[in-house]
Amino acid sequence: MARADWQHCESILRQGSRSFYTAGRLLPLPIRQALAPLYAFCRYADDVIDEHPADENTVALLERRLDRLYAGRPESDPVDRAFALVIAQYAIPRAIPQALLEGFRWEVSGREYETLDDVEAYAARVAGTVGAMVTLILGRRDAETLARAVDLGVAMQLTNIARDVGEDARRGRLYLPREWMRDAEVDPATWMEDPRFNPGLGSVVSRLLERADFLYRRADDGIARLPEGTRVGIRAARLIYAAIGGRIANAGYDSVTSRAHTPLSQKLALAARALPARWWKAGDHRRDGICTAPEAQFLVEAVTSTPVVLPSSPARPIHLPARATREARVESALRVALGRLTAAGCPPKLALALRDALFPAGHRLRPTLCHAVADALGEDEPQLLDATAVALEMLHCASLIQDDLPAFDDARERRGRPALHAAHGEALAILASDALILGAINSVAMVAHLRPERTGRLIALLSAAAGAPRGLVAGQAWESEPQIDLGRYHEAKTGALFEASTMAAALACGHEPEPWRALGHHLGLAYQTADDLKDATGPDEEDATLGRPNAALELGHEHARARLKRQSRLAMRAIPAVNGAARLRRTVEQMLAMFEAVGSVPSPQRHLARSGAE
Repeated sequence: MARADWQHCESILRQGSRSFYTAGRLLPLPIRQALAPLYAFCRYADDVIDEHPADENTVALLERRLDRLYAGRPESDPVDRAFALVIAQYAIPRAIPQALLEGFRWEVSGREYETLDDVEAYAARVAGTVGAMVTLILGRRDAETLARAVDLGVAMQLTNIARDVGEDARRGRLYLPREWMRDAEVDPATWMEDPRFNPGLGSVVSRLLERADFLYRRADDGIARLPEGTRVGIRAARLIYAAIGGRIANAGYDSVTSRAHTPLSQKLALAARALPARWWKAGDHRRDGICTAPEAQFLVEAVTSTPVVLPSSPARPIHLPARATREARVESALRVALGRLTAAGCPPKLALALRDALFPAGHRLRPTLCHAVADALGEDEPQLLDATAVALEMLHCASLIQDDLPAFDDARERRGRPALHAAHGEALAILASDALILGAINSVAMVAHLRPERTGRLIALLSAAAGAPRGLVAGQAWESEPQIDLGRYHEAKTGALFEASTMAAALACGHEPEPWRALGHHLGLAYQTADDLKDATGPDEEDATLGRPNAALELGHEHARARLKRQSRLAMRAIPAVNGAARLRRTVEQMLAMFEAVGSVPSPQRHLARSGAE
């Protein structure tokens, strides 16, 4: 890292947050050198949002800057240059800073926070993300430490909210739980018209600080898990920030009339109180790696889903591929898309059904295949690729909802949980399926401005894969026919979306899609044959009971297994000769090995089949 770039970032930290700067002086120099660019990037993004509070294009610009950071081509700016090095050195998954920007998008969209869970979901994005990234810089990647770091970040943001009630209100923002305000007989809309302190509002601020104190205490066990030389600095930051709550309490919880601050003398005294943390031992009472705020758990999973072997010294640089891990990137993009679908105004029951339709994840085969093809070709528009991957998974999840409906399979379970219609009712399941199909198309349409010459063809391709005459809808409709063509049924029900996964990836990267059709086609048929073998094995034989076409039942098990092997060979041969073909070949081999395992292991229960390679 260039010395001038680091000095520029440290000056932003020193001027922007005396609390963090004071605590940071207790950390080893290599850690301080990495934390300064992290803080500077977050501060820059926050300042941009404050300057353009109602402009969603501002967030899009920040996302483009993030694209360049993860592509290894940062903007010619000292903050971007320095932060790009930190991202690479400490293997920070893109999902984490992407979630930070998602929180800023919530701000500019005027999102309202009804409950504490809503507030903590916001806090997880704008502050829990920072806690997670700091933990990676400190050299810890385990779920237990990360979960407590996210708790600490959320606690600090709740303190911020309690401190800035008046200042935020004068900017037209309200982050207190509206439900709590009404409980205290303070109408949020009326109060925002004339923001003044009153005892009811004070009680809300007091409740929020009590919650923050609980999270601060939870975070202490995580601090004890940090490397010995870093604990004092983090403990000092925790004490200094928690002391802000004490200043607010001393003012009668009135953070409207004035804004609490901690004088330097108190900060220094608190920093001294942090010294015993160096000898802390981690307790055994909190080892589950679960964040207190459920909406924050994806931050932990973004790190732990793909382990990275770090050097023994956190100061030593490591060299990683520019692309973020596919799994974390897909999950992050899906959560952003879910946030759009369930934004303010969405009926609460529909929002819950949509969440359960997309999470928890299956194997995400289709978006993973899409990313693998793009990696082989070389992506140039990460946002367009992410939108395409999201669309593919939404279409797939919509098809699963429809497949499970009483009109078709009448399945009661999916992925080891109640099927959507069993959990939320048939009407909401149908509506959730509709919303996912439309959301898939909208996902690509929203980024049409990036590459308009590509997005029109992408939307046409995805629509064809979902509809008639040879898409998902047609595949489901074949089950209603008196005579079924097994080949056409498989090509529509499964092959169409696998073909779309490879072809859409090529289109999103600016390449012609047709050379990629065969790979998707053969992978889709291999998958469906493996699934048929699984469904036809064991005492249930549900496909036979439902009269549904099945390769194993029609061709016999041996011929079906031969078909699976043949389609696997054809899939490998169909990989086009591109620069990244070797990497793609490894991904395809892993998928085919999964299909082989699924097709060869007996599964006496249909619900176990439904939790396999979806």
